[in-house]
Amino acid sequence: MRQLLLLLTLVAAVSAAIVVEFPTDFTRVEVGGVVAYYAPNVTCPIIVVSPPFNDEHLARLLNVTANYTSPWAAYGIVSTLREAVGEAGGVLYQVGVIGTSPPAGFVAAYGLNVTKFAELVEGIRVVVFVLPWRVQRPASPEESVKVEGAMLRALEGEPAYSKLKQAVRQEASARAGALRSWILGNDSALEEKYVKMLREMFINAKLEGEALRRSVKKVVEDRIGKPVENATDEELSAALPYTIGSPTASISAGAVDSFLGIPSLNLHALPSANVTAEEMKEAGIRVLSKVLNCTPGVLYIYTGPLGYFRYKVGFFPAAENAARAATPTASAQSPGATASRGEASAATWPPALIAAFVATAAVAAYFALRRR
Repeated sequence: MRQLLLLLTLVAAVSAAIVVEFPTDFTRVEVGGVVAYYAPNVTCPIIVVSPPFNDEHLARLLNVTANYTSPWAAYGIVSTLREAVGEAGGVLYQVGVIGTSPPAGFVAAYGLNVTKFAELVEGIRVVVFVLPWRVQRPASPEESVKVEGAMLRALEGEPAYSKLKQAVRQEASARAGALRSWILGNDSALEEKYVKMLREMFINAKLEGEALRRSVKKVVEDRIGKPVENATDEELSAALPYTIGSPTASISAGAVDSFLGIPSLNLHALPSANVTAEEMKEAGIRVLSKVLNCTPGVLYIYTGPLGYFRYKVGFFPAAENAARAATPTASAQSPGATASRGEASAATWPPALIAAFVATAAVAAYFALRRR
């Protein structure tokens, strides 16, 4: 009986949510250089935005190009918009800059008099989202983390999200298998753009051919703790962020959205893996309804390929030294070449070592002056 009541409560919460599509369900009004979008005044709203907002998307709503030419101008634009919202009777939820040439920005607010606002910001193009709901912002960073964590935990139980995670794991395994094949001598296993990434891992040496292969092998084995030959594709996947990039889906949650200033959930639809936008939309609505309990929220659905995460700069001296020692041409250089390499090493001391040296010198100078 208790389980039945819990199920009925959950169904009632989900059914109570009212989906508001952007821009279809919004009312668009232009006042001077301001383009205002009024959200409908409904209870338990979940705003669905597809594709997700970004600067270019908002700039298109204003018929301008996102363009940044001056950080000082950006600071002035934000300050002007923030003050104008208050003077126009609004409660500010979010504010930002789209471009500084021409001046353009965006605002999300409650109870805003758009006509008055447009008069105050004359000369600045602005997208304004007028939300008819009073939303209580998190009282502390800890409260924000609590809300975000609750959304992500609720997402774990969604079948569409499970399919997406499986697709990411399969892509990671395929890339790991290709990396192993290349390390073990199959040059055709990786495209040239990925081999270039592997060269870029080593900032103190220009490695090619077998020297590069051995160095990459050492880096990978240091990361996974076992020989490449004995590692599974899943174990090799741990080294992908340091080598050719690890696949990742666009999934995140926010207690204060970067554009609308209300709780948000960002989901990734992947049609190539049979994860449709409609599936993800339904999953997101269930999650937001469950966690937010009628607090307004925004759901973003991104449809597209997986992204790839990679550390841009590597510094693997042990691997570089091993490659040099194993390469006869590297150890049989002329004295001039050795001196040049020494000069390069001196010029690329680790920042921590330089900082320690400077700090030691400063302390010594301080006590020398005190002894005078």
